[in-house]
Amino acid sequence: PTLVIRGTGLYELWRTGRYQNYSPTLLIDVVAHILALVPPWTRIYRIQRDIPMPLVTSGVENGNLRELALARMRELGLRCRDIRTREVGIVDIHQKVLPEQVHLMRRDYVSNGGWET
Repeated sequence: PTLVIRGTGLYELWRTGRYQNYSPTLLIDVVAHILALVPPWTRIYRIQRDIPMPLVTSGVENGNLRELALARMRELGLRCRDIRTREVGIVDIHQKVLPEQVHLMRRDYVSNGGWET
């Protein structure tokens, strides 16, 4: 997601009508569909920067974009498989589920011309 901030080149493009942000609904849908494509060995640390809203001229209006996208994914029947979403502490906080039985899962995948384990 892009934030338009006064004094930047993007601000000038936005001001002159050469740049336009996604609508909030479309942005949530786009982020939800992108999260559904993330491989399970990937961790998404943040979806957007935490910039004070008074500095933002145009762009994301909600600071909880990840939560909104995850809610939209549930509506669409999609799953986010990134590491952060599946961590035990996160699952307990958001879904009130503690695992009764844990098992180790090994995933081998190609990365940078080699294999990761």
